[in-house]
Amino acid sequence: MHIKEIGIYNVYKDQETATIRFDAPITILTGYNGCGKSTALGIIHSTLSLISGQEFAFPKTNWACEITLTDDSKLLHAKISRAMKPNFKPLAIKPTKNENFRISIGNYYDKIFNDTIDNSKQSDTIIQKEGQGRPSLSTNIVNIVRNSTKDDIKLTSTLYCDELFFSKDQEYESQKLQELDIFSENKNLDKTLLLLQKEFISRIPTGLAPTRMMKEWKELLEALDALPNKAKETLSEHIQSLKRLNLQKSESEIFLDEANLFFKSTHRELAINDRLQLSLKTKKGEVQWYDFSKGEKTLICLLLATHLTKNTQKVFLLDEPDLSLHLSWQKQLLPSLQRLAPNAQFIVATHSPALVGRCENEKIVNLAHLTRA
Repeated sequence: MHIKEIGIYNVYKDQETATIRFDAPITILTGYNGCGKSTALGIIHSTLSLISGQEFAFPKTNWACEITLTDDSKLLHAKISRAMKPNFKPLAIKPTKNENFRISIGNYYDKIFNDTIDNSKQSDTIIQKEGQGRPSLSTNIVNIVRNSTKDDIKLTSTLYCDELFFSKDQEYESQKLQELDIFSENKNLDKTLLLLQKEFISRIPTGLAPTRMMKEWKELLEALDALPNKAKETLSEHIQSLKRLNLQKSESEIFLDEANLFFKSTHRELAINDRLQLSLKTKKGEVQWYDFSKGEKTLICLLLATHLTKNTQKVFLLDEPDLSLHLSWQKQLLPSLQRLAPNAQFIVATHSPALVGRCENEKIVNLAHLTRA
């Protein structure tokens, strides 16, 4: 499941709806600074987070959006910097027989707004949380509109913004890391890399490949002992099995091979050391993961976050992922992410020409035409 389209109300122009279509697995958002690329990503992540039962403290208020998914389900979300009335009742919205809606995004926003109380005279504060922040008096309302009610919407999002990763998958573990003295408030990238690394290592089946290989060799020896009865047929089956086993790559090998397409240009190799941690092999010795450069940590986090969730319904929202990456790595980034998670959707905001035109199935959307200017 992917996002097919989003309508955003009262953001790019006052009391008007701007529509962005996502016709390809990779959509690249371009435009000058301040045209609303990061805002679009934040609105999408804020909406999908609420659907998953978690709030993303997004600071922008007084807007509404309508996200259409590829199964034609629609997510209506209004965020208003006012408190709800005590007798507020959620709106009941259903699709008509032809799957069109009886309410526009603007009307939806107005209905929610009219059920709120003006709190401009009250003292408002900003709730802060690891790179997030929102007015304490703001209100979020979400409606899910779909013809089928058999399955929950399982689409989730991972947002990368300002060197921080926001994802429902990491929320619980990230909270536990807050009490560790080794992490200061400005080391969020280290926290993310540690969490992703732990998850990656936990999925490596210890001793599985050698066990399977020994089993095949044992059966081959037993087949040799059985000569001459059906010797050729039996040997042929086992030899082919060994060949197939030899060609199979483990999940860890798939990730490391992809990551080392980047590191080979620097004459280093990413590997798993004896302590079951990621490290870089260099001519001068081993570099531990916590000593990686900011660009290296960012790259590995992007690759790991993609690799570890490749079997889920996921949309990756990447806000200028190229900022700390070398030009050659920027050119490799999106093709690499797509190879790791071929079924995922990527929506990327960037100013870098190096990210554009690297994948066959990408779409470029210039958001500058949506703004007042």
